[in-house]
Amino acid sequence: MEIKHFFTSVFFSILLLLFAACSEEVIEPPAQLFGTSFFPLQAGYAIEYEVEKVTFKEFEPTDTSFYYLREEIGDTLNQLNATGIAQKVLLYSRTDSLGNWQLDSVWTVRKDFNRIIKTENNISFIKLALPLESNSSWDGNALNALESKFYRIENFLLPHKELERAFKVVHQQDSSIVDKRVSWEIYGEGVGLVESLKINLQYISDITDPFYGTDSIRRGVYIHKKAINFID
Repeated sequence: MEIKHFFTSVFFSILLLLFAACSEEVIEPPAQLFGTSFFPLQAGYAIEYEVEKVTFKEFEPTDTSFYYLREEIGDTLNQLNATGIAQKVLLYSRTDSLGNWQLDSVWTVRKDFNRIIKTENNISFIKLALPLESNSSWDGNALNALESKFYRIENFLLPHKELERAFKVVHQQDSSIVDKRVSWEIYGEGVGLVESLKINLQYISDITDPFYGTDSIRRGVYIHKKAINFID
């Protein structure tokens, strides 16, 4: 009887363990903990931007232009030798707010376990390193042949304009009497990239130059991009 009682107890214990294992739910951490809520990847999602571009060339007038870009998440791709699921990013452009969108190029984006990678013109950049943390940094060029460039998070989860939670990723912030190189992006929760700035200027460093001190930019470019519309 004792042996029978022992095996009966073991049998019911196993059943309880199996029941608990089957009923256990996998609790996923909140998306904002990892940062994916700041980089929407659902197919069909799009952001439209207004872009101001100023080009400086020596001995030529400054050229200022305005145009519009639209980035839309497209279908998934089957990529071998790459982790994560890659998706198309359809890049459209137009010269004014009432013109028709023209397909400019097709990029890709994918989320690995701990990073979001965007490939622009066949160059891959690590846009975000996950999970997001204040003042965290990573090499944005770790997956390409360019010189290492360490991105850094600033203003973590602070309001930005109409957004309650956002942060800035600083790519570069260097300035001297020779040149100025500034690059950053701002991401908002639930919407993605909302603003970016790129400045790459070369100054006239020769003090004997007649334009030194008054018009010291020899050549360069200024590009400011800001989101004006979100489409789910």
